[in-house]
Formats: sequence, C-alpha cells, structure tokens
Amino acid sequence: MALGNQGDRPSPGPRRPTSPAELPRYTFRVMDGYEEVPVSIADLGGTEIDMRMQGDAGGLSVVVAPVMRFADIPFNADVRIEMLGSPDKLIRGFAPELIGQPLEDRQILSASTAEEEDGLTYYRFELSTPAVAHSLVTMTALGNRVFILTTNSNSREFRKGGRDKLRKVQESFRASAARVPGLQV
Repeated sequence: MALGNQGDRPSPGPRRPTSPAELPRYTFRVMDGYEEVPVSIADLGGTEIDMRMQGDAGGLSVVVAPVMRFADIPFNADVRIEMLGSPDKLIRGFAPELIGQPLEDRQILSASTAEEEDGLTYYRFELSTPAVAHSLVTMTALGNRVFILTTNSNSREFRKGGRDKLRKVQESFRASAARVPGLQV
C-alpha cells in the first residue's frame, strides 16, 4: 500500500513472546519518518504495550493483551473479537490504557466494524478527549490475545495531513496466525 510520497514499510510485529506458545503476529503500514521509541512498564498500557513509534503525524502504539481480561477462556483458545463483546464494551474497557482516562459517549466520534479479507473482524474508532485531541484505534482478537493499534495526534498534527496518513495506518492493521520466523516452540 502506498502512502502518497511518504513511502511505507511494514511494521515488525511482536518481537517478544510472553510464553513458550507462539503468539500471532500483527502488521501495519507506517510512513517513513516514524521511529520506534523505547517502551516502559510505566507507560499507559503498562506491560501490555508491545511497541511504540513517533513521527511527524503523531504517535502510535500497539497493545497485545490477554483475552482472559474479558472472558474465562482457556489459555490456548482461538478467540475472535466478537466473542469478547461489543465494540463499545471493548473500547471502554481499554480506554484508560489507550488514552489515559475513561471515555464519555461524546468522546467517541465514530465506531465501525469491518470484516477484512483475512477473515477477522476489526473494530475501528475515532476518539477525541481533552487529554488526546485525536485518536484512531483498531482492535481485533486472534488466538488468546487482543491486538490494539492506537494512533494519537494533537490538533495541529491532525490538520496538517496527519488525518489521512494515520487513517491509512489504522486501516492497514492486521493480525495473523502465521508463524513468527525464528521462534522455536
């Protein structure tokens, strides 16, 4: 997928499995000029943040969370996001980690559900809060994990072309059960 004259590159996906079982991987397209930044357990999202990047259109992060937060599901279950709840339930459940506060109804600017060519359902949101002017969120579930991509930008970044760039990142986010190269089980 081309992102205008910005170019693009695939994301690395999860690099640090949390158990001997293979985790599904994720991918998304990101513009040139984005750099990965260190992740700390003190960050919003804590130990569930898998990666964070920063660029001229704002920041983005990926959270990989266990589905057991939402349902009593065996460890090696193959869960889909629809099994965990409605889009409203999931965005409200993760909002404090993603944007630093609970959501009010008026802060959810849009919500949609899409089934992509990979057969997974993706919940997509556009949010605006006093703490984070513009957030685009995509979430899905595969295996025993919930995968969440969040982009954050201020009003200036969003107006200066960030909206289109970040929307393309949001729409490119995918989870995959493909084997992670180099990971031995």
